[in-house]
Amino acid sequence: MELASNDDPKDREVIASSRHEPRLVTTQARDGSRFRPAPFETHTDEEMDILQKCVGRRSPILVPGGDQAK
Repeated sequence: MELASNDDPKDREVIASSRHEPRLVTTQARDGSRFRPAPFETHTDEEMDILQKCVGRRSPILVPGGDQAK
């Protein structure tokens, strides 16, 4: 997955993860990027799957094949 800033399209970050790695996008760049690690607070794998279902995917943590499984 690639994140890009609307304010600066050259400010991009590629995310490759097998687990949840939340990110914040700030309005001001620091050290050349607007992207920061975010705290991960009490979201279960099941809750993450519910969010994935909202965009037509399934969590690869719970469903082998993840995006392909509906």
